Amino acid sequence: MENMTGTKKRIFEVAADMFAKDSYHAVSMRQIANAVNIKASSIYNHFESKEALLLTIYEYFDSHMRMLKPDLSKLMEMVETHHPHDVLRATNIIYPGEIVQTMSRAMLITASQASSDPRAEAIIYRNMIEMPGTYDVPILNKMMALDKIEPLDPHDFSLIHSGYCYSAAVRFYSNRSIDNPRYLAGLDMIFTIVRVKEGGARRCEKVAKNT
Repeated sequence: MENMTGTKKRIFEVAADMFAKDSYHAVSMRQIANAVNIKASSIYNHFESKEALLLTIYEYFDSHMRMLKPDLSKLMEMVETHHPHDVLRATNIIYPGEIVQTMSRAMLITASQASSDPRAEAIIYRNMIEMPGTYDVPILNKMMALDKIEPLDPHDFSLIHSGYCYSAAVRFYSNRSIDNPRYLAGLDMIFTIVRVKEGGARRCEKVAKNT
C-alpha cells in the first residue's frame, strides 16, 4: 500500500472516499474511473476488479493498525512507574495526521462489510474488539498484583473500553463525529472505572524517581 503512487494511489483514495460515502455496493468501477478522470477500461490496469480494490482497503486498515499498535512490553514496564490512568491512555492508537482521513474511511468501509464478508469481520474483530483486551487484561492484572488499583474484572473493563473506541471510530466519518479532545475526555471518564488505591499514585512516583 505504501508503494502506491500516481494514478493507482488516486484510484485508491477516490474509491475509499466514494465507498465510505455511498457504500461499496452502490459504486461502480466506471464511476470511480470517471471521478479520477480516466477511461473506464484503464482502471483495470491498476486494480483487476472492484473486489481487489476493496481488499486493498481492508489491508490498508489492517496493516496500519498493526504498525501503530503500542508495544505491550513497554506498557507493562510503565505499570511500575506511571499512574494507572496514564498507562491506560498509552494503549490508545492515534492515527498520524497524514493518514487520519484515509484510515477513518478504510475502517468505516471494513466495518460496513463485516456483516456480509468474513474477511472484513475478522479484521474488525481483531483490531477494534480483541485488541484493547490484549492490553487491558494483562495491564490491569499487573496493576492489581502490585496493589496499585482496586480489584475489578479486566475482561468487563475491556468490553466497555473497546465498545467506546469502536463506536467513536464509526462516528468519525459521519456528520456526528467526535473530535479528538472530546474523544480523549470520554476515554478519561471510562478510565475512572479503574480506581487507584490510596497511595498507589505516590508509589508510582517514588519508583519513577528511584529508576
